[in-house]
Amino acid sequence: MGRLFNTTVSIDAARLRLVVEGDVDVDTASELLDTIKTAVQCDVLGVDIDLSGVTSVDSTGLDVLVEGERAARNRDSALGHRCHIRLLRPSRAADLALRAAGLDGYLDIVEDAELAV
Repeated sequence: MGRLFNTTVSIDAARLRLVVEGDVDVDTASELLDTIKTAVQCDVLGVDIDLSGVTSVDSTGLDVLVEGERAARNRDSALGHRCHIRLLRPSRAADLALRAAGLDGYLDIVEDAELAV
């Protein structure tokens, strides 16, 4: 069976948006990390990672989100601000994994789509 994973990238104003769908696990983590690190290198104020289509997240997937946040914090944009990552509308599976790992206090999670605009 093929991998269930896809990312879509778009830019709106000064934020870049990644829409992640499928499993975020050991098989897909390196691809997602590469995508996040590339996004962070763009001259944007922040990167929004929409997790509403994520079906499962393992510890490797959680590590990728933490590493992406670290990369953003260490990146000064050409706009004179540090890049900022927000996790948008996590699916139930993603939300449970983030909270079980205690990452809801470390990562910026936006559950309401209206607040993410």
